[in-house]
Amino acid sequence: MSSSCSFYDKGPTFLQEKELTQSRRLKGGVTIYLVDSGEVVLPADYRKVLSMEQLQKSDAFAFSWLKKRFLVGRYYLRYLLGAYLGEDPAKIVFCRGVNGRPQLGVDFPLCFSVSYSRTMIAIGIADGSLGVDIEFVNEEFGFTDIVSHYFSPKEAEFIVNSDNSADAFFMLWTRKEALLKGMGLGLVDDLHAVPSLDGTHLADLTTKGIPDADWTVHSYTYGTGSRISISYPDRMFEVCFCRLVADPSRIIF
Repeated sequence: MSSSCSFYDKGPTFLQEKELTQSRRLKGGVTIYLVDSGEVVLPADYRKVLSMEQLQKSDAFAFSWLKKRFLVGRYYLRYLLGAYLGEDPAKIVFCRGVNGRPQLGVDFPLCFSVSYSRTMIAIGIADGSLGVDIEFVNEEFGFTDIVSHYFSPKEAEFIVNSDNSADAFFMLWTRKEALLKGMGLGLVDDLHAVPSLDGTHLADLTTKGIPDADWTVHSYTYGTGSRISISYPDRMFEVCFCRLVADPSRIIF
């Protein structure tokens, strides 16, 4: 059987202008929390909140800004999940799911997805499987040389003929990544077989171990130069965007 995948360009994010300290969690929908790691100063005791595995992984980054981005992302993720579950953020335990993807244990119904682009972090939380991908639209990125490798002929034609080819490239790219994340996979070898154009498509991906489901992907523009896409196994779902405060301990639910 094939999976049905529907794609929609939803325009600009309806992000509230002021920083939020209270959750806008949606039942049956997806909440996206956005934070710029460059604006965050981690507290002196941040290491007490993170696990030893997370701290060790952060040491593997060659650049300090990448290390900080990872630490901020995991720090905020723990605070958000702790607030949702009524747990101490430091006591949140992660396990490995499909393809080694970190997730909560089976006793917890919450699912999450984290994506990074430059200093921005997007954290998606929902009651069911989801995938989130954010990418800065880099006008100088030489995507023309790789379009035919990662996109179908129709997708490549759409990108080349768009008024803004760079934006079209990153919109379709985030759709593919978000869809595969939601399905529990990383990037596959034949990305051109993963649909991404507007409308509904049948994707025969069962040979890759992907369960049959009807997936919907919403794409948005964020700020002045980013694309963000969210996948969710529901034909009709709402998305709420929140910009996080610089101090995660101020987040209340």
